[in-house]
Formats: sequence, C-alpha cells, structure tokens
Amino acid sequence: MPASYGKLYVKDANGTVRQIIPEAYTNITNYVGATSSANGAAGLVPPAMTYQKDNFLRGDGSWAELTLPNVYQGATSSAAGVAGLVPSATIAEKDNFLAGDGNWTVLDTITNAEVDALFEEELEEGEGE
Repeated sequence: MPASYGKLYVKDANGTVRQIIPEAYTNITNYVGATSSANGAAGLVPPAMTYQKDNFLRGDGSWAELTLPNVYQGATSSAAGVAGLVPSATIAEKDNFLAGDGNWTVLDTITNAEVDALFEEELEEGEGE
C-alpha cells in the first residue's frame, strides 16, 4: 500500500504538491478519562511507553497492567483454600464435581433404597432421644 494512502494531496499553480489536512483532523482534543463523578471525553489517547506494550488503556485514561486472578487452591487438612480461577476439567471429568480440595471428583451414586435406609436410620436415632 503506498505511503500516501488515505491522504489528500493537491498541486498548486506553481506545481508544488502539498498535503491537505482537513480541519476535522487538526482540532482533535486529548482523551479525558472518566472519574467517579464525571464521564470521560473522546479524543487522542495518551501514548504508551515501550514498557507498557502489554498494558491496556483504562477508562480513567491511564495505562495499566492486566492482573489475572489467582488460581484456585483447594483446602487441606491444615489450611483454607484460596479463591481463584478453577482448574479446567478434562473430557473424562465432565460429570465430576469440584471438591473443596481443588480436585475434580466422581460423585458417588446412591440408590433410592440406600437413601430410604439412611432416612430410616436417622428417624430411628431421633426417636430414641
């Protein structure tokens, strides 16, 4: 693509070629970031420095590093877990549940008869009190 793509040039009566810059491009103000009490305003964004090449422009007009959330850490017998992104399940684990220890676990199946027996046991224990 030629370097002049998107630019408008004219040749004057003397044969001098000059670029025409539309007025709309000469009156662009700087971007104004939003605050807790005022909306921002459209405009030219502040340039990023080389060390900010992987940053993003925030709504307040500043460049910021993207901070990813922690990875979920399951609880142990001696420590509470840490909130974060849960580990992905494999295809084989699609019907499993995420246990408090951070592992995808098979949910034990129980029959209706076993459930009934458990309820009967609870009822009998409750009557003896």
